[in-house]
Amino acid sequence: MTKKPQLKPIGAITGIGGRKEVCQYLDQQFDVIGFKPYNDGVPAFAKYQGLIKGYEMVCTFSVLKRTKYRGIDLDHHVRYRTFQGIRLKIVLPFKQKTRLVIANKITHKWLRRITNLALKYRKFKVIDLNYLDKEVYATDKLFAQACTSDDTIKHILQQLTSKQSQCLSWGLTLIPDQLTFGTTFANLDDFDTEKLTNRLENITNLAKTIENKPISQEMSLRKAEIIARDNPKKILMRGLWKILLFIIIGMLPIGLLFSVTLKFGFGYTIVMVVATYLIYKFI
Repeated sequence: MTKKPQLKPIGAITGIGGRKEVCQYLDQQFDVIGFKPYNDGVPAFAKYQGLIKGYEMVCTFSVLKRTKYRGIDLDHHVRYRTFQGIRLKIVLPFKQKTRLVIANKITHKWLRRITNLALKYRKFKVIDLNYLDKEVYATDKLFAQACTSDDTIKHILQQLTSKQSQCLSWGLTLIPDQLTFGTTFANLDDFDTEKLTNRLENITNLAKTIENKPISQEMSLRKAEIIARDNPKKILMRGLWKILLFIIIGMLPIGLLFSVTLKFGFGYTIVMVVATYLIYKFI
């Protein structure tokens, strides 16, 4: 039996240590419960596929890191990365055709405004999940309220996200025919065979309970979601191209502001920026 590796503390420099040992440990724990390594063409720290209580699921691990800079100025600084936890994303089939997201509450004013515009465009309703300090975004408000008020669902969510499991953050996403539950951990304490089995069984119990809630309107998958399901590698490449395009397009207004500053002066540029902000704020 492989000894359980110890991850570095949250915030430690250089991220995770002993990658090979961690992967061997996870391989061993998942093998005991009948899961096998899985490769769909998308890079991951580790990925496994298996069956729990009739649900075929894929478990994907990734390492979260944060880049930081330390120095006296831009020309004299050191760039380094810190370990922010190990992320487990569990994906399994889901019988209901609806959309729901449970995520952290957004308190920043500008992010809140942008989020509200996006939710309005997608016709999502917002519901507070006060007992877990989260927000629920759903296309079907009655379905969401039925889920968030169900005692069984409350109990399962509290078990999955307890401090005893060193859970740092979590989120739940429902799209037509698929449930995704993501959790970030500070260590591997929740991944011995017994605790891992309990976690995966809780996920299936959660899916089964939610599936029993009636929905008022069926949703369908978007084109990008179908591609992501059938060809994950293709959607990854499309995403990279979109990021590149966003960067190129994003440089255009910066170049325009720079040209205006050179031609008319800095004061004129400030007036333009302030006018744009006022139009956005009051329209």
